[in-house]
Amino acid sequence: AFATPGQIAARAAELGWPAVALTDRDTVAGVAQLYQAAHREGILPIPGMEAHYVHDRRDRVASSMHLTLLANTTLGWRNLVRINNHIQRHRGVLDWSDIADWSQDEWLMEGVWVGTGCWHYSPIATSIRQGLPHIGQNTLLAFVQAFRGRVFVECQKHNISDDRHDDDLLNTFLIAQADELSIPVIATGD
Repeated sequence: AFATPGQIAARAAELGWPAVALTDRDTVAGVAQLYQAAHREGILPIPGMEAHYVHDRRDRVASSMHLTLLANTTLGWRNLVRINNHIQRHRGVLDWSDIADWSQDEWLMEGVWVGTGCWHYSPIATSIRQGLPHIGQNTLLAFVQAFRGRVFVECQKHNISDDRHDDDLLNTFLIAQADELSIPVIATGD
């Protein structure tokens, strides 16, 4: 069973964390519960979502990629709600052109930070798994340019032992790239 926003906030407080984010898939529906629970625990709630996107919404066989979006201001929260509403109108998927357009609209992306995504569906992680680190590096650079530096690198530790998961390989690559580009690194769960 998945943890509730209240359980997440309580555990974060127990660990002494100053803040905790919630990034539900393609929705901000749980943020209100997180906000209340985090305030009860005396920690900062960070609203967010995991947004799925494809390079072309008309391509029905394309697999989606993930971006983590976090709001770090009140305007960022409003913009995250706008993005959420756009996703809901388009049946839970964004087209990359939507994101590219938004990245050019300083007002819409104001206060919203973009994460590199999870191990399975991040375009950067996918390129590393395929043995194409130069594509991962170019994708990260494109993110930094598109989102005017409001990018963070996500590192994860799944503790899954199989040949499809090499968290250490990916995290080493991501941390090196983050250091080179002066991008903040955060630990996230999948």
